[in-house]
Amino acid sequence: MLNALQQLTKLVRPEEAERIAAEQRSRALQKYRIQRQEFRASANDLQLLLIRRLQKTVITDSSKPKVF
Repeated sequence: MLNALQQLTKLVRPEEAERIAAEQRSRALQKYRIQRQEFRASANDLQLLLIRRLQKTVITDSSKPKVF
């Protein structure tokens, strides 16, 4: 089974196939970086939400008298 670059070289000049492959790699890398950035932002938002919720729980629980 031929890889994508080998298949492209059958259709266009090798230089053109290399250029197309480089563009595809560049787009794939850009897409990966955007997805990684979005994931990290989402994880940060979730961390902040959990911290705020935990703070509310701790503050609420500490104001109630504890009976043992």
